[in-house]
Amino acid sequence: MFSKSKHLQLAIVAGLMIFALVFAGCKKNKQESISQSELTTINPDDLCKRITNILKQTQDERELST
Repeated sequence: MFSKSKHLQLAIVAGLMIFALVFAGCKKNKQESISQSELTTINPDDLCKRITNILKQTQDERELST
């Protein structure tokens, strides 16, 4: 079926793919490492008002066209 050179080529390609996936993967940036103490608290009443305004704007004022 496969010669030894084909098996070697497949092994090299598989090794390179694994190497690329390990070293070129996603890396954490500074935004993802925010601690809990750095987060600001939002007043629930203000959040409710903001959500209500967005929903009202989306329902009443948004125009869709083709």
